[in-house]
Amino acid sequence: MSCSSCRRPACSASPFFAKELERVAAGYGIEVRFNSEVVEVDPGRREALVKDSASDTKDTIGYDVMHLVPPQGAPDWLKATPLADPATPAGYVQVDKHTMQHTHSPRCSRSAPQTMQPAPSFPLIDTTKERKDMWLLKKYGLPALYWNLMLKGRA
Repeated sequence: MSCSSCRRPACSASPFFAKELERVAAGYGIEVRFNSEVVEVDPGRREALVKDSASDTKDTIGYDVMHLVPPQGAPDWLKATPLADPATPAGYVQVDKHTMQHTHSPRCSRSAPQTMQPAPSFPLIDTTKERKDMWLLKKYGLPALYWNLMLKGRA
């Protein structure tokens, strides 16, 4: 059994991506636990202690391979400034999604979009869905590009 733990009630903040990620997880038989986080790992026993924030319970699960991502948020120094969005516990900067300018300090702006909307990176190819050719590219094409061209200054 595989298990994924998400601190939020969805796999992604974007409903579009959340729906696709949940479909893929279900297809692989991955149990997704929302509103939970790994609080302890016992590598000798290959077990992880998962806390369910909604019910305030803990459950021990076994694992073969574990990929953990720490909680994301703005640095503490930014959270403590007036630039931080008080409605966001992560302390991200308040920006207008159309102008990328801070809502109260227009001289401050972000370089990346606030919302995660799907955007094709290859024309005429839908990269927002699981694709075997994209897996082949990541498995064989990108490592060859990195090791044989990029590191040698050819790409």
